[in-house]
Amino acid sequence: MSVINYFARLNSEQLESWQRLRSPFDNLPQGVEVIDLDKATDVIAWLLSPGKRIEQLHFAQQMAEMLGDEVVATPLPQMPEVPDEFSVAIEGRGPNRTELAGVDACRFDPKEVKDIAALLVSVSESDLRTKADYKLMDTVCLPVEYWQEEGDQTMAEYILPNFAKLKQFYVAAAKSDQIVLVWAS
Repeated sequence: MSVINYFARLNSEQLESWQRLRSPFDNLPQGVEVIDLDKATDVIAWLLSPGKRIEQLHFAQQMAEMLGDEVVATPLPQMPEVPDEFSVAIEGRGPNRTELAGVDACRFDPKEVKDIAALLVSVSESDLRTKADYKLMDTVCLPVEYWQEEGDQTMAEYILPNFAKLKQFYVAAAKSDQIVLVWAS
């Protein structure tokens, strides 16, 4: 079972109404858009966030040690002290938190949404492709598998369309002066 990140765009009145529900998926207020990128979220974050890549190396190293497998990388880079702008935007690691029907969500106000939209729009498909290292991606236990065998196809058919979906989502929220919430479930 993998963790899925959800993204919601809405206004403050919709948020107030939604916070009274028992679950973030019970009777969404009219006009609230919720998307998820399935396992692509982790891969997109890994491709864009230097901090996420370091964290994933540490995780893979721990797994290798537990299983008695070969060491992933020595020496391991130092873990980042704070999340970078990509892990904040994609994984909801920002400091502004809100309670959403029993779930802790990261909240981005309209100004932050505009900044995130501009950040994501500045990243092209070729930028993502240049970060791809299929052998390393298989080694570090990303949730999508078989990168060395199917990497180009997975990028073209799964990762890039989901990244485009994420960019479109933030751009639409920015144009509508909306709040964005990000949470994991």
